[in-house]
Amino acid sequence: MTRMDRLARIVDFEESPRIAHKANTQLIDEINARFSPFKITALQKYLSARVKKKILMIYKTGIELMKLKYLLSILILIVGLLVVWSTPSRELTEEEKQWQADHTAYQEYIVYVNEVHDAFARKMFEEMDLVSVGGSGSMHGKAEEIGMKFHAYRRATIEEARVFHLLVMEKFVEAINAHEKLRPFLAESPFTYERVSIALSFNSPFGPYSDGSVMYVSNVPGLKTIAEQNRNRLSYRAYDPFEGKLVSILKESHEEAVQRARKAPVENPSVHQITPLEKAIDEVFMQYLDEMKKEYGFRCEAIGGKMNNYVDEIGVSFLAFQRATQEEARKLIIPATEKLLQMINRNEKLKPYFMESPFQLDRLKIRIKFRERNFISYRDGSMESVRLEGGAVNYFQHVQMGADVYPVHPPLFASETYEQAKTKE
Repeated sequence: MTRMDRLARIVDFEESPRIAHKANTQLIDEINARFSPFKITALQKYLSARVKKKILMIYKTGIELMKLKYLLSILILIVGLLVVWSTPSRELTEEEKQWQADHTAYQEYIVYVNEVHDAFARKMFEEMDLVSVGGSGSMHGKAEEIGMKFHAYRRATIEEARVFHLLVMEKFVEAINAHEKLRPFLAESPFTYERVSIALSFNSPFGPYSDGSVMYVSNVPGLKTIAEQNRNRLSYRAYDPFEGKLVSILKESHEEAVQRARKAPVENPSVHQITPLEKAIDEVFMQYLDEMKKEYGFRCEAIGGKMNNYVDEIGVSFLAFQRATQEEARKLIIPATEKLLQMINRNEKLKPYFMESPFQLDRLKIRIKFRERNFISYRDGSMESVRLEGGAVNYFQHVQMGADVYPVHPPLFASETYEQAKTKE
């Protein structure tokens, strides 16, 4: 039995539609490889009468569909030409002419903008260990604003982030003005910091730093299209590990940033000076996460808090790949809290940095989210999460609002004080 015979038998007798369809496709490929569509009779010696009839029908249908497709294409082309010929020509409006001129100019100078982006990305990587993650800008007939975004895999204090941002911005302005072919297309020559945007994000190899240090710093250019109160301003943000979002920690004008950078110079802004507080808190966090993973299988989403100069607040967010009733959730949040409080208060290196000693429960935030292995939250009546915040333990549960409709933020299921939860554990 030949390969074509075997494929034909599968097409004819296989009950599984998926297997039959696959065999049918392979059979058609085999026919195309061996025979011309116009010599279908040559298949007589390879196919049984039943299968031959089926294959002939497939080919005839395919040929008819191809003919129809070609006829439709020709018809569409003819209709399009008739529409074009019947439409009276008119002169472009001034707005349309301007758009065409702007587009033509943009097509020419965007090549030079990309050259600046690429060269500056290489320079920053070599000199400051910055990784470029893209460019931005406002570009029409002229380049009105040009920007770049970078990742820095290190921590940064506000002082370091400020000086670092100003330095990168200054170098970027120089790079733009140094490109001779781009110069005629600049909205202003020389280009100034008011037309440049730089964004720096500070990350660890495992995600954003969430210890109160700067996670993101960016500036808003001084374009007239931007609200006056927002022009030429720098914005500093930190990552809140408990809420899982960026929070604003400082906004200042460009002039204020320059003045403060002069008063508090940083010798090498591309290198972070690790503080004793950072060393001590990192040791506690690493030990705590390791024990929680070994004992409960928790996966840490983020850990950190407000710790610029003192340990003001600590937050942690865990993923637990399991279902949990309210009682089971309580039995997890209590030991997680007790263990972290003990490790913090027993660390002699941390004690000098406490806002109050011992470190208090109301300065601690812990969240445990219960998820399936595909990271989808359970919606079967079990707990979505349990949170310790402000000395209270709150339980959250997904509530169905309609057919497959659930609220974005699961509602509160129950609440109790930490002391009440401890007595019930």
